Amino acid sequence: MSRQRKQDMLKNNFDWKRACMTVTALAALATPLLAHAQSVPLPADRATKAFESPAGTAEGKSTMEMQKPIDNLKEKMAAFQVTGNTDYDFAMMARMQRQAELDIAKAELEHGKEPMLRSMAAKIIKSQTTEIKQLDQWLALFHKFD
Repeated sequence: MSRQRKQDMLKNNFDWKRACMTVTALAALATPLLAHAQSVPLPADRATKAFESPAGTAEGKSTMEMQKPIDNLKEKMAAFQVTGNTDYDFAMMARMQRQAELDIAKAELEHGKEPMLRSMAAKIIKSQTTEIKQLDQWLALFHKFD
């Protein structure tokens, strides 16, 4: 295989992974907007569709696995009723966002091949699991005194 061909393959692989990271970042940034603009389509919708692999391929299945948490997050955020209690609303929205990020990282760890991204996914899994537990503890206390 020629050197140019190898460089082109690496570039294409990198672009796809960068696209997945961009979609994840867009979903995370869009979370607060969903509370106020539930009917507006997210940029993540269009970006994800542009980079999906055919559904019948292994890459397509792993991409769909990463899309499910984003779809679930959008659905939960759309259904969430803001209470006016800033602390409670923050904890609930942050909990939903972290769960989506955790699920996406698990899909990367299971299907991804790039060592740097797999390492990042492992760190995300560890940190988000800890933060989810902290949010759950606070929410349990909140409901205890509600």
